[in-house]
Amino acid sequence: MIDETSDTYESAMDWPEATYEAQAKPAFGKATTGQLSWSIEHALKGAPGIEELLVAGQAAWAVECRCAETMHLSAATAPTAPTALSPNPEQTPLNGTTRVTVDKSDVGDGTLYLWPGIVTVERCKLNTTAANWGTPFVEIGAGRWLVRGAPVKVEHESNSMLVFQPDESIKDGRVEIRVDSTGQDTRFIVHANPERIELLHDPQTGALLGCWATALAMLPYQSAYEIEEGDDHVLRVPNSQLGEALIENLRSKDPDCTLWNSKADWDPMAAATLMLELPKPPSDKEDD
Repeated sequence: MIDETSDTYESAMDWPEATYEAQAKPAFGKATTGQLSWSIEHALKGAPGIEELLVAGQAAWAVECRCAETMHLSAATAPTAPTALSPNPEQTPLNGTTRVTVDKSDVGDGTLYLWPGIVTVERCKLNTTAANWGTPFVEIGAGRWLVRGAPVKVEHESNSMLVFQPDESIKDGRVEIRVDSTGQDTRFIVHANPERIELLHDPQTGALLGCWATALAMLPYQSAYEIEEGDDHVLRVPNSQLGEALIENLRSKDPDCTLWNSKADWDPMAAATLMLELPKPPSDKEDD
């Protein structure tokens, strides 16, 4: 019905005013070094028939993840929470979010493509009375794409601001964390002897917490991670998707946590503990 995947597409074949947009953001979860994850935000407006199916649970926001290097293909769907349609669907978009997670071992070291859209999840009838043709309903089977968005290109490591790099030149259990701005986002590379890398990945040893706290302590001094407050009073990191994802992650777990826009208030150890979902350290103050 709406196709944005070819050079010759008509963006809204059946609803001339319809628009569909999708944006991918790196997503943080628990410290799973073996996985890559993105949050894809969808927005559709001007296609009432498709929106009705989304609200009814007969269609869902969907994303395919493709890797040309390994031929990996996987898909994820997310339903829309039941809600009433907007009285002005041409002006107010219907929004949804899909989380895509893949194992690093299943994909290569280069670019991945996320293909977003909307797919039917059961046999249903699509209301086309607002479309440009006369049939009031079209019966559709499950697993049919109603909307195909243009593919979103993401880099293999783009969802992690902390990356571990084996380095045989580093001896005696030392660890070096260096800033890397050569990719699409600024990241922090942990260099350590290959024998120590596995230990650093284990959140139970405390070594991973130390690596994250050290990297987070560098944030106030990185221009790419500079925080700005918009007219809507929302804090954003315009030069770093990883920075924005980190803010969302921290604030979702503790709305009152301090951020690195104030060097005096920023507590990288507390932030690392929160992000890794570890128990808070005991307070130094004794109870009265």
